[in-house]
Amino acid sequence: MSRLDREKKLMVVFPTTTDAMHMQQAATKYKLPGRMIPLPGGLEAGCGLAWCTLPEQKNMLEALTEELGINTQGFFEKEW
Repeated sequence: MSRLDREKKLMVVFPTTTDAMHMQQAATKYKLPGRMIPLPGGLEAGCGLAWCTLPEQKNMLEALTEELGINTQGFFEKEW
């Protein structure tokens, strides 16, 4: 894949650093694909962090964050 090829990613953004850290803990516990990154330009969140993963993970992550009580400010797809 060349550097010019873009790939869609799912960004889960959080209102607080505490919520982002809870997401990181859940990701480790459940071996979720993805990683925590600084919030990309064009998105806004209270804590400046986003969980970056594949778009196919959206439904599972929506259910998991709700079940675990992890607050989010939204799920956004972005091309990188």
